Amino acid sequence: MTAAVFLISLLLAGIGGAIGAVLRFISVEFFKKYTVFPAGVLFVNVIGTALLTIVTLLLTNSLAMLPEIFGNNAEGIAFFFNTGLLGAFTTFSAYLYDNFSLISEKKYSAAVLNILLNVCICFAVVLAILFAASCFS
Repeated sequence: MTAAVFLISLLLAGIGGAIGAVLRFISVEFFKKYTVFPAGVLFVNVIGTALLTIVTLLLTNSLAMLPEIFGNNAEGIAFFFNTGLLGAFTTFSAYLYDNFSLISEKKYSAAVLNILLNVCICFAVVLAILFAASCFS
């Protein structure tokens, strides 16, 4: 990777990351108004997993369908969306912190529920998208 390509990739990841972090903040704060359960982190993990799967499928299977925003550069698109936007939008560290907080507050059933929902729903989303994609190919 040349220095120019590295800097462009860094910029794309940074811009995507800034957008993803803001979207995560808005999502998490929205859900805090309605529940004490960490639904905001669950929401961003499920939506982020779905989007990451879709973007990855598009990059690997049908790059020609993508708009030329990044000059049909799969690596640039991946840096912007996967590393930047979705990397900052989803957050494993917040997921773990929420579980630790629930356990330290002796809310064991909520912690187990949070773990199961995040893992099972995100896994099911990936499977559903892969199945849907296989139906169209």
